[in-house]
Amino acid sequence: MADYEIRDVQASSHKNIIQVYWEDGHVSRFHSCWLRFNCRCQICKKITVGQHNIDKSDPNFSDQLTIENAEFTKSDVKLTIVRDVIKDHVTYFDANWLREYCYCDQCLRKIITDRQMKFADPRKIPKVDCNELKSDEGTFRMIQKVFDVGFVILTGVSQKEGSVVEIGERLAPIVDQTYGKLFNVIDDPKASKENVASSTIGLPFHTDQCHYERGPGIQMLHAIQFDECVEGGESQLVDMFRVMEIFRKESPADFRVLTRVPIFFSTIDFKRKSPAYIKIRKPVIQLDYDDEVVAFNWNPGTENVVQVHEDDVEPFYRAYRKLSQILVRPELMVNAFMSISNVFSG
Repeated sequence: MADYEIRDVQASSHKNIIQVYWEDGHVSRFHSCWLRFNCRCQICKKITVGQHNIDKSDPNFSDQLTIENAEFTKSDVKLTIVRDVIKDHVTYFDANWLREYCYCDQCLRKIITDRQMKFADPRKIPKVDCNELKSDEGTFRMIQKVFDVGFVILTGVSQKEGSVVEIGERLAPIVDQTYGKLFNVIDDPKASKENVASSTIGLPFHTDQCHYERGPGIQMLHAIQFDECVEGGESQLVDMFRVMEIFRKESPADFRVLTRVPIFFSTIDFKRKSPAYIKIRKPVIQLDYDDEVVAFNWNPGTENVVQVHEDDVEPFYRAYRKLSQILVRPELMVNAFMSISNVFSG
């Protein structure tokens, strides 16, 4: 990390904010309450996990903390805050730490941008040889590709059934879901009575495990066999982040409807080998504090009956249909490969 130097520090007229002027031209603004509750002095800063050195519930802390004095050098800042609960306490910050946690709009936008995943160019989907996973460095490189572009093709994998579990355990703990650690997607007339994925019927685009509070972190699909006589069966992928961008731009009001109005997802079956009753209510599109899409819940197969306020019924179905029409646009689809088993890693 670069070393940042402070050029000047000034308090606002109300003494509740300081402005830090940096040598590189950047300007940061920090509130007095934020400064006090994030103090990095030896008394206040956390040294070990779970440490709790500043009791924010202390009634002696005022809601109107003000800055009495501010001193600085190029490498640090020292502040005296009025109505502090510790007598003669000096709030301290190292310059590099303070710059790292700047919360101006520019810095917050950079955090968001740096963490955004951009789906792989369909013509340049990254491939990784399975042998690279024998080392920690190779494993981390593959995981980084997944985080960066969303999808990686792993080549050279053993055709032994269950080998996908071994690879999954190399990456992260396996999440045991309603069908166990491993689910085989093959034409099985008996199994198709429990799940249509075990039939020859084509499945619509969907995200798996919507009926859980949280979907799988990494989903692994293992293509073991694909006979030339078989027609169809390819897995298709859609960049839902791209779909969300298009949907928000083309139908902003409908986009908002699907971020607000929830839908039930469920798996309820007591006759199956592993009886299950799982039901959850959540919106199709989930946003974070910064209005960024962080989750997308779409699975026509596990959707339940929509039960929402009367005024939301027609707007919901109108928005749902518009999104479903964008999702199937041919230019957004990527043909991948035939998969007959999958496993979820945390």
